[in-house]
Amino acid sequence: DLIVVKNAFEAEPRLQKCLIHYSYQTPLSDAYTSAIIKELLCYAVQNGNAQKGELPEIVQRIKVYLQQNYDKSVPNSQISNEFGYHSYYLNRVFKKHTGTTIHQALVQEKINVAKTLLRNTSLSVNAVATEVGFSDRTQFCTAFRKHTKYTPTEYRKNKSAL
Repeated sequence: DLIVVKNAFEAEPRLQKCLIHYSYQTPLSDAYTSAIIKELLCYAVQNGNAQKGELPEIVQRIKVYLQQNYDKSVPNSQISNEFGYHSYYLNRVFKKHTGTTIHQALVQEKINVAKTLLRNTSLSVNAVATEVGFSDRTQFCTAFRKHTKYTPTEYRKNKSAL
């Protein structure tokens, strides 16, 4: 496979250093050239074309942002301001690579955290709803049931089967 490296010119000083150690041998030349070649390979992999199945950096960054802010009400306009792109563009790119909108991904993240809280704590449903950023219990229960086919109470009671 061919790897196209973005900003490959940044690797040039490393290549020159490797060439010097190779051309002018010292007792440590082999260790230096080996270390530099490993560093260059890591650089190429990190800065090369995205491999199949790998999400673009902006999508990965949005997913991390959602994981860090699941407990807040985060409108698309706030996300677009955070990343410096128009919200329509971000949603289109995000949906293309994940199959879901940013808002749907945020709600799914809230539900995932809620499921963990329901399984592992004795927090009330109201407390779980508040903890994951829903404004009220009804809104939380509706979203939870839509995503899991269970109410939060049913989910908690049947947690061993889920």
